[in-house]
Amino acid sequence: MHSNQKIPAPTIDTFKPKVSKNIDKRVEPLISNMSNILLNKNGDSMKEYYEKLYHDKKAYHWNHIKSRDAFYIQHTRIILDLVDEFGRGKTIDIGCGDGYITSQIFKKFKEVVGEDISKEAIKIAKKKNPKMSLVAATCVNLPFSDNSFDTVVASEIIEHVNYNDGKMLLKEARRILKPQGKLIISTPNLSNPYMKFLQVTRKNIEHLKEYTKREFAELISTQFKIIHLNSGVSLPIFIPKISRFIKIPKCYNYCVAEKT
Repeated sequence: MHSNQKIPAPTIDTFKPKVSKNIDKRVEPLISNMSNILLNKNGDSMKEYYEKLYHDKKAYHWNHIKSRDAFYIQHTRIILDLVDEFGRGKTIDIGCGDGYITSQIFKKFKEVVGEDISKEAIKIAKKKNPKMSLVAATCVNLPFSDNSFDTVVASEIIEHVNYNDGKMLLKEARRILKPQGKLIISTPNLSNPYMKFLQVTRKNIEHLKEYTKREFAELISTQFKIIHLNSGVSLPIFIPKISRFIKIPKCYNYCVAEKT
């Protein structure tokens, strides 16, 4: 997701996710003091931010496919290939947005649930595929019973919360997974110099915490056994001096982990 639009500060509402009481002192982004609402770097409510984003941009993930967006096509293919290889049974797509990837998983498994913080996103996803089960909730307080899913997909979501809430996301994923259930998760790869450069220069207000490959593996290993970890996706960049694009490989990390 890429947006530099300033969203007005929200009012307090009933959106109150759980936040870990054990605050890690290394955390760079701030934990919200506004009823524990998830914040972006501008201090706005993540819920209100994405409500407006999806209200304005509508089904923009679907539009990425229509416009043949190089990143999103590669990324979607990798996620779906991992679902083919490791996924099974009842599946939840955490942070499903407007539901494009969820809809593709739904073609493979009939018990699929999409979850997103934004009600606007859920409305779009429901319109795109009325047969899918969809719920508006927060990734750090999922409204599902323990041991209720065989597969959890968390595609490009963990970087949108801070470090401590990232830990909570993984704890929630573990809680709702059945024993030997699989987590399929991806995030930008800060071990890649180009991605590190983008982090410094782009100032993406939506990304609260990005990870090197090692940091990503260490965090996931606190809750799961890693069975697959790979770097993928090539991003094109334009080099003015030679008037051509070159591809920067291994820009994102993809992991499959098991609840043991």
